[in-house]
Amino acid sequence: MKKLRRNNKGFSLVELIVVVLIMAIIAVALAPQVMKWVGNSRDSTDAQIYDSLVSDAQTALTKESVWKVVKGKSGTSAITITIKNDGTSVGNDAGGFKTELEAVAGKTVGEIKANSAPDSGYVITIDGGSVKRTTAPSPDANK
Repeated sequence: MKKLRRNNKGFSLVELIVVVLIMAIIAVALAPQVMKWVGNSRDSTDAQIYDSLVSDAQTALTKESVWKVVKGKSGTSAITITIKNDGTSVGNDAGGFKTELEAVAGKTVGEIKANSAPDSGYVITIDGGSVKRTTAPSPDANK
């Protein structure tokens, strides 16, 4: 009797199911860690955006015409820059500060967005001509 030679190339269904099951177990085990990395990345990006905007605000104040008007603003009339998930806004704008800030930043302030800001947003205050970090993102909030 002749032995039939079978061409057994590939994987059996059981082997494929075992591999898929192992991959699913690994994915379930790693999902919380991956989500933590994503959160940390968002917070870190927010901190970089915030620091960049603080630097841009300080640079905008170097223009003498802006400085003369802004230095008198303090207390409730202080200029506030609020960075939110849907864009950035400048409150109590004076002396072309917003225009100068946009020129320094290279884009409109509405285009500058946070990734995971709280509802109130992150706030930078220009009080008496000095830039103050009112509420800032924490780059390691999820650690």
